[in-house]
Amino acid sequence: MGAVNGRRAIYLLLTIGFASVTPGSVEAWQDNGYTNLHVLPADVSRAELGRVMLENTRSLGLPRRAGEGCLHCHVGSLDLPREEWDYASDEKPAKEQARVMMAMVREINDGHLARLSGRQSVEVGCATCHAGRLNPMPLVDLLLAEHRDGGVESLESAYRTARARYYESDAYDFRVGTLAGVATQLAGAGRPEDAVRVHRMNIEYHESPEAHAGLMRLRLEQAFRSGGADALVSRYDALRDEHPPEAFQPGVLDVLGWGLFRSGNKEVARTLFEMNLAEFPDAFPSHESLAYVLMDAGEVERALELARAWVREHPDHRSGAQLVTELERMAGAGR
Repeated sequence: MGAVNGRRAIYLLLTIGFASVTPGSVEAWQDNGYTNLHVLPADVSRAELGRVMLENTRSLGLPRRAGEGCLHCHVGSLDLPREEWDYASDEKPAKEQARVMMAMVREINDGHLARLSGRQSVEVGCATCHAGRLNPMPLVDLLLAEHRDGGVESLESAYRTARARYYESDAYDFRVGTLAGVATQLAGAGRPEDAVRVHRMNIEYHESPEAHAGLMRLRLEQAFRSGGADALVSRYDALRDEHPPEAFQPGVLDVLGWGLFRSGNKEVARTLFEMNLAEFPDAFPSHESLAYVLMDAGEVERALELARAWVREHPDHRSGAQLVTELERMAGAGR
């Protein structure tokens, strides 16, 4: 930023003219003509302030045409020359919010990041969280807020709008796991059919095994709650008519099985792990999960043999060797 350097450069990059009160000379104040500065130095030059404003409109994704983005915080009108705008006015709440954000960023940089030993010279700034959008909320939080306010229709509309505008930017995480995570939270909050709609939207945009897996697990959980283990197994077979073959991967039953195991449904979990091994005998997770569950059930010899058989067939598989070592340690500790 030319003459601007060090910590002062960070302050300048983080505001649209709302920075710290730093004593400046009367001559400097009279030269730049600025009043009501709270975060920027009182003697900030016009050139520096112009760079600050441009950087911030970019960071927040505000329009730059004819100074339109400046009107987010400043009082004025596109119908008036900018010389007639009231830049010093505190009428708009966004201006005070900018000051609060500046204090927060300064505390992060000076009070926290500066204490990290050996860190490279990295500072947080507006773009760190905003990434080209006005609302810095992560996409998951944004969608859940939309759901609270307007239901699943509002959530879907917000996602499609955000994707159409920001997909090619770094503003939001549009990977398959985002909608899957939203759907999981909705299901956990007692809104399973809304979760189904979110999963289907995920499949619409991604059409990947991971997108299908989320909906499959939800349907299997519903089957278990309504009819127990037999209903779950039956539903798994029925899902073959609803999802493509490539969607059936070891992770579907593995994740579901561990969820059931941790909630105390160990026998049902074991049934799923046995099914997974039968369907995917060449997948390491199938062997690993069943081996741990067998060890937990006291079937030490079968657990060890399952792990050792994998290593015999895959002698260079590091995770397999680690599994054998861990199971042998557990077996020794249990004697």
